[in-house]
Amino acid sequence: MAKLSKMLELLVLSLRFRLRRALKRFNASKIRAIVVDVDGTFLENGLPIEALKLAYGSRRGSEINKSLEGMYASGELSLDESLIEGHRALMRKGFSRRDWEKLIERSARLHARRNFIEALKLLRKGGMRVILSTKGSYYAAELLSRRFGFDGAVGSEEIFDSSGKITGLKTLLCGKNRTVNGVRVLCDSEFISRKLGLKPSEIAFIYDEFTDIVVMKRGGMFILMDSGKVPWRKLTDISVRFRTYDILLEDPKEIVKVFS
Repeated sequence: MAKLSKMLELLVLSLRFRLRRALKRFNASKIRAIVVDVDGTFLENGLPIEALKLAYGSRRGSEINKSLEGMYASGELSLDESLIEGHRALMRKGFSRRDWEKLIERSARLHARRNFIEALKLLRKGGMRVILSTKGSYYAAELLSRRFGFDGAVGSEEIFDSSGKITGLKTLLCGKNRTVNGVRVLCDSEFISRKLGLKPSEIAFIYDEFTDIVVMKRGGMFILMDSGKVPWRKLTDISVRFRTYDILLEDPKEIVKVFS
């Protein structure tokens, strides 16, 4: 029943998105900033999953992640609740800034989409701002942005103690503005728009699956990245099926042509 409800919700959002585009076509020439999802888009892997593996070991970390995904899919947990539980699982293991730094170093070296990143750098040279986005750690995304010379990041803000260990979650960047399990949840597109000082219509979002669909309600442009063979491939396929995008980017290098 929960899965049927999610599919119906996706169908409604997809229809609304298409209606919006029928009334007002996106205009690439008005885009002043590109917000790129980190997990599965900028990187071939997902930082939250890899963090759980680092904290608990590969097998147990994968099991925890699969369990959280299953509870979200079944409707037992909302998306933001599942993300909060993932953060708290890291906290229980004493995950720290140093752990994020090690993980970013490894991911940047082994899992970065090099061709896509070079294309983004070309756009940045032409005056486009490039921001990395994640529902996971803001600290990690900011490290990654600095590593590749981009313009900052947005993400969920963790609380660290004096030794650098995670002790809590201050804000979660996901969906609607509300409070969930004591954590302040912020709407992605509204927060990003305020932080960049731009109208939503001036921002393009590049993501790889439909759980990020909320940002499409206000973004100026939505680009779906074909994420290739990743664990959440089905989510990309659902996005393609329901056409929840303005442009489908099958070759990452082609992003330059979108804005030329």
